[in-house]
Amino acid sequence: MMDFREMPYTRPDMQKVRDAYTQAIACLKQTDQYPVARQAFFDLQKVQIELGTLMSLCSVRNTIDTTDAFYDAEIRWLRSENAQLLPLRKVYEYDVETVAGCASVPRGIRRGVRSADVPHDRRGTEDLG
Repeated sequence: MMDFREMPYTRPDMQKVRDAYTQAIACLKQTDQYPVARQAFFDLQKVQIELGTLMSLCSVRNTIDTTDAFYDAEIRWLRSENAQLLPLRKVYEYDVETVAGCASVPRGIRRGVRSADVPHDRRGTEDLG
């Protein structure tokens, strides 16, 4: 097992993350085939796990040494970038539940999506909130 100090940290490619969400959303809009939607889910999940790992690593290193200017600036950047992903996440979660008909989305996520958060062209007649 790798020692924590040896774990490499590289700044996440946030454009890659945005592109992964965009591709997953497009896939869910265009397919009615479960295997295709499932693959889109797993492709996005791989990117989400990678981002989460890097965010955790950065956060822990920032917490261990709060005087480290690099990790202080990096955690601020990550939080800002992560917040900018929220609109894409909400559209993706809405699509997983309604477009793909997936009932496996956790209830907390379903409740977190309000019709006001979903673009007008994506709203259905169902009550989201």
